[in-house]
Amino acid sequence: MKKQKIAVIGTGSSAEQYLSTVDVSCDFTFFNSSGQGEFRGQSVQALSSLRYDAFDSIVIAVYDYGELLPLINGVENANLYWFDAKKSELKNLTDPFFDNPEACLDNRSVLTVIYDMRVAPPTFDFLVFLVKCRLVANERKLARLKVIIAPGDNNGFRANIDFFSVSEMNFRVTHLLLPLVKLVDPTADLHLVGNRAEARKLFQSAEFCYPENHNFVNPVAKHHYFELFRFMDADIEHRIVEPSEICRRQLIEWLSMHDVVRDKLVTITLRESDAHTGRNSQVEIWREVASRLVNSGYDVVVVRDTAKALIPLDWDGVVECPLAAVDVEMRAALYDLSWLNLAISSGPLALCLLMKHCRYILFGMYNASCTSNTYEHLERIGFAKDCDQIKGGGDGQFICWNDVTAENVLSEITQKFGVTIQ
Repeated sequence: MKKQKIAVIGTGSSAEQYLSTVDVSCDFTFFNSSGQGEFRGQSVQALSSLRYDAFDSIVIAVYDYGELLPLINGVENANLYWFDAKKSELKNLTDPFFDNPEACLDNRSVLTVIYDMRVAPPTFDFLVFLVKCRLVANERKLARLKVIIAPGDNNGFRANIDFFSVSEMNFRVTHLLLPLVKLVDPTADLHLVGNRAEARKLFQSAEFCYPENHNFVNPVAKHHYFELFRFMDADIEHRIVEPSEICRRQLIEWLSMHDVVRDKLVTITLRESDAHTGRNSQVEIWREVASRLVNSGYDVVVVRDTAKALIPLDWDGVVECPLAAVDVEMRAALYDLSWLNLAISSGPLALCLLMKHCRYILFGMYNASCTSNTYEHLERIGFAKDCDQIKGGGDGQFICWNDVTAENVLSEITQKFGVTIQ
């Protein structure tokens, strides 16, 4: 009968104990990491020379084998065992790196999507893209997303986005794009890739992809609100963003600490950006709105622009929430918990548009100074001038085309929600 050929990794007390439990007539070869010395009258071989296919089995007889595995050629295909000296047990290592696949999410039910910053911006447009991807995954009965963010050619971003500095765009990647992924799909895999070749290989090796046939040379941006219309037309709910329970709990505690009553909570979000300054909030107008709301018994929380988050306004009777200005998950939770959210048209309000139970009125829709706020573009993405709701809007979700004045803002609240403002 042919002798069993067994490779034993280890030459210490664990190896001695293992040998005391087995048939010593087997053909043993001993290995350690250095390949030096003798064990049981044999020269010890270097672990780097071990080939799994030369042995019937490989037994690791050391206390902690994790650091040895990368040194074994073909370890994942080997008939591999570990001798647990504490229990004097020989265990079959079918999962040698202890990846524990049973505890991991199913990689066979993943939609791999790519956000290509050769053409796409590091803005809240990414949220629309993610929501659309989640809806596509639902259509295909795929459980979760694998999100690839591919770099552009201008310091990692698109060429014509000079209204943001590179530093600000990198800040947006880490503080906006990455948290948005987990806000839309907490189970998502995320790949922030440093070069386009790696992004392409990741995407093209996936079984299920979106956008299909992505053009890596001349990509087409896929982050427009109108791309959600087909789901709306099919009565598929597109407002799927939900703040995490932990953020909701923390915000509820914070609001309570500031004596803010949720049924009376009105948020005011200010746009104070260096980009497209003609779209910015006129701060004094919103200060008057806040003052009159407070005088009418409402609790007002102001969220400044992220760029000014840490600079207090110190408005009488008004609470400020700088955390919501820099943490997108906290911002979403605050909007979701509020009785009403007020703001001019700006990126963060995409959160309101994509949360089902979030009540809002958006102002300042039209602005000729910016191509994204012309009547033509607004109508294309679902903001029709003769309509007081965006396409897909629901109960308590409104837009206003009137000039942004304190009187118009307060009048709109009165008309839409039947309340009296002093």
